[in-house]
Amino acid sequence: MRLNEFLSKQEKASANGSLAFDGNGASVNKANGLAHKVPSPAQSSEWNMRSLLEGVFSIQENSERTETAADSLYDLDLPSFGEYWEFPGKHITIAKGFSSVIYSLSSVLPPGTIQYGKIVEAIHWTDSHNCCGPPVHLHCQDGSIFEADHVIITVSLGVLKAGLAASKGAILNSHLNNLCKTQNVQASTNVESLKDPIQRNGTHMALFQPPLPQSKVEAINRLGFGIVDKVFTLMEPTQGAFHKHMQFIYKNNFDQEKTAIPSWMRKTFSLYPIHSKSRILLAWFAGKEALQMEAFSDDKIASAIESTVSEFDCQKTVHSGYGSIREECKRLAIKNGDDMDNANGIRVSKTSHSNGYHPRCSIKHSKWGTDPLFLGSYSYIAAGSSGVDMDVLAEPVPGDLDNENSEQNIPALQLLFAGEATHRYHYSTTHGAYFSGVREAERLLAYYGWLT
Repeated sequence: MRLNEFLSKQEKASANGSLAFDGNGASVNKANGLAHKVPSPAQSSEWNMRSLLEGVFSIQENSERTETAADSLYDLDLPSFGEYWEFPGKHITIAKGFSSVIYSLSSVLPPGTIQYGKIVEAIHWTDSHNCCGPPVHLHCQDGSIFEADHVIITVSLGVLKAGLAASKGAILNSHLNNLCKTQNVQASTNVESLKDPIQRNGTHMALFQPPLPQSKVEAINRLGFGIVDKVFTLMEPTQGAFHKHMQFIYKNNFDQEKTAIPSWMRKTFSLYPIHSKSRILLAWFAGKEALQMEAFSDDKIASAIESTVSEFDCQKTVHSGYGSIREECKRLAIKNGDDMDNANGIRVSKTSHSNGYHPRCSIKHSKWGTDPLFLGSYSYIAAGSSGVDMDVLAEPVPGDLDNENSEQNIPALQLLFAGEATHRYHYSTTHGAYFSGVREAERLLAYYGWLT
């Protein structure tokens, strides 16, 4: 739809600072029953053409933030932005989750090959010829040690950034505190609790010993790594058979006190069903708003979603669950005085309605930013960085073509690096991570002459 056609449909605008449109650009909002003509620029408290254009731009801006994981579009390196390759075909949702893909790929491995719960604290490799036995030792949090000739490292760029300092515990604490400080989020008990798992016997260990080459360290530091979270919301629509795809338009300079929608919620650009007949809606959050959301309780997130839906469509009553689940939820709440149905994970509120209790929206959401094993979601090429840094990150240590190392008889290809942040053209994607894994497997096969 052309912009002028889109705008021509908006002859009425809400004076409460927000508008909603369905996926076709049709207005679906008459919040609080108030509607106004698009006002003149002098009436700054109401909608005008400029504020509407800014609101439409914000939709695109916030959409791009979730695509790139950058907190601000100013964080992106524009010349390198064009190097990204969009993979052909449609985006798909795997019904049973990505774990089903892992189970399928790993099904050909002998039993016991994959070991769980082995959190690696330190990776010792050798940069000298004084080496007897396998050159790489992996020290795990539980005290176990694995020895290997080659290790393919697939941890996130966030973990690599955190692991560069001599004190891993100090840098993790600093990383979490800086996220809270720079993104105006107070450290919560959830964040504080993440500072203990990386400690063993009261000490901290550097992730790589000896340190990685300086060129790789600089590449890791320059590249960007951000936070993107999803919130899945189970709601029962009360108008029509199914939910609509709603896109939210907000006034950029709106007085927050005039709306029940919190500021962090105003950075999500849409709320839409995961498929056309689903009662589960999906919203995306990026950057500081994602980190804020992670620190909130489920009740607070659910309340914010309810407030948003209510302000955009005052006729809709938000329910969680449907059919027998909703009735069971209500029955348990009345019987036990509880606000959680443990069997179904459905939260309910004791809001007074004519029919008694009514279940509110049930939510599930990710916490990539405060997960100590990830510390974020995916990478981007930050301002001051370039695609070359991703190539440098992908280089093995030591390299198999390094003449100096060959002369010193230092074992080659001890550390190999894979993961989405090592793919120059498909970073931030699952297929990019997969391709990088194939690349490193083929590198080892070629090194031993097994690649045909």
